[in-house]
Amino acid sequence: MLVRILTTVFLVCLFTQTSVAQPAQRRVALVIGQNAYAILDPLVNPRLDAQRMAKTLAAHGFDVIACDEKTPGCFDLTRDGLTQALATFAAKAKGADLALVHYAGHGLETDAGNIVAPIDATIDCATMSVGKGVLVEDFLNAAAAAKHKVIILDACRDQPLGKVCPPLSVKKPLSFKKIEAGDMRNLLLVSSTQFGQQALDGATGQHSPFAAALFAALDANPRVYFDQVMNQVAETTYSYGQTRKPKFTQIPGRVIGGQAPLDCLSGRDCIGDVRMAALASQIETLAAESKAAQADASGIRNIIAADEKARGKPYTPEERAKRIEELGTVLASVGASSDPLKQEARRLIEGGNVSGGQAKLDAALDADEKAAVDAEKLVADKRKAAARTARDLAVLSRGSNVVKATDYYARATKLDPSDAETWDEYARAAVDAGRLDEAKAAFEQAALRAKEAKNPRR
Repeated sequence: MLVRILTTVFLVCLFTQTSVAQPAQRRVALVIGQNAYAILDPLVNPRLDAQRMAKTLAAHGFDVIACDEKTPGCFDLTRDGLTQALATFAAKAKGADLALVHYAGHGLETDAGNIVAPIDATIDCATMSVGKGVLVEDFLNAAAAAKHKVIILDACRDQPLGKVCPPLSVKKPLSFKKIEAGDMRNLLLVSSTQFGQQALDGATGQHSPFAAALFAALDANPRVYFDQVMNQVAETTYSYGQTRKPKFTQIPGRVIGGQAPLDCLSGRDCIGDVRMAALASQIETLAAESKAAQADASGIRNIIAADEKARGKPYTPEERAKRIEELGTVLASVGASSDPLKQEARRLIEGGNVSGGQAKLDAALDADEKAAVDAEKLVADKRKAAARTARDLAVLSRGSNVVKATDYYARATKLDPSDAETWDEYARAAVDAGRLDEAKAAFEQAALRAKEAKNPRR
C-alpha cells in the first residue's frame, strides 16, 4: 500500500513539473573581434573582448556562431568574412527568441552611413572615407527576424586614420552618428559611447573599459533584464573615465525600439532591478551634459586653430591653457542660451566655421540691443503713464485732503523724476500741508529739472 502511495505521489510531482516547465528558448549570437587591421590603426582589445563574450554567452545557452567552425566567435574578419558571418547569423535568427550581436573593432560614420570596418578596409585620405565597410544597418536587418534583438557595438575608438593620413589627425574624431531603431521592435542597441564621441581602449592584454564593465555587470546579474544591466555598465564606464588623469568622459549610448527585450543573460526567470532601473534618468542627464561638453571642446579646438592661423604662430602652453579656460566659459554661456541665433553660432563654431559663428553672435547682439532699447522705452512709457495717474489722483484729492494729495505727488515724482512741473506741484501741495522741508526739497528739484530741460519760464 505504501509503495502504491509513493508511486502516485512521484507521478503527480513529475506531471506537475512537466506541465509548468518553461520551453527552452532558442537564442543565437554573432560575436566579432577585430584587431589585425591592415591599413586602419590596429587595436589590442577587441579579440580578447570578443573571446570573453563568446565564452560567456555559450555558457548560458546561446548558439554562438563559430566562423572557424571550431571556437565560438568570429575574429579578424575581412569584408567577405563579415558578409558570410552575417548571412549565417541571419539564417539562424529566423524564429529565434533572441538574436544578439557583439562587435568590437573600428566603427565610424561615412557618407554611406554608419559602418563597422573589416580588417581589409581601405582609406581614401583625400575624402577621409573608408572603403569595404559593412553597414550597421546590415546587422540590424540580420537580427530583425528574431523575436528580441540585442546589438552591442564596442567601437568609436581612437581616430583610425591618424597614422595613414597624418593631416587628418587634428580633425574631429570619426565615430558613429545617431542610430535609429526605425520600425524595429523589441530592440536594444548599445554603443560603447555616446554617438559622435570616442571610447577608450584598454591596455594590451586587458579588456576595454566598456567591455570590462559589461562583463562584470553580466556576471553579477545574469537574471536581470539586459536593458537594466546596461544602466549599470554605463555608470561603471563613466566612473572609470572620471578617475583618469586627465578625466575622460565616456557614457555608453543606447537605442530602444518599442519595448526593450524582456530577456536576460540566463534566459529564464528574468527579473527587474529597481536600483538599476533608477540609474536610467541619472545616465540621461550625464549624457546630455557630456554632449554639451563635447560640443564645447570641439568648438574650442576650432577657435584656437583660427587664432593661431591669424597670429601666424601657435600659443605657448600657458597661453593655450588660459585661452581654453576663457573660451570654455564663453561657449558654455552660448550653449546655455535658447536663442536660435546663439545655438546656430555654436553649431557653426563646433563645425569649424568660426567666422560664421561670430557673425551669428553679432546678429544676436544686434537683436539683444534692439530688444533692450524697446524694453526700456516700454518701461519708460509705463512709468510716465503711472506718474500721470498719480498726478490725476493728487488733483482730485487736493481740495479735500491736501496731505493725501502731497503723497500722490511724491509717488508721481518717483515714477517720473524728470518732469519739472510735477515737482513744482508737489512742492506747492507740501507747503499747503505744512511739510515745509519736503516742499523746499521739491522746489529745488523743480528748478534743477527745469534747468536740465532748458525751460527758463519754469
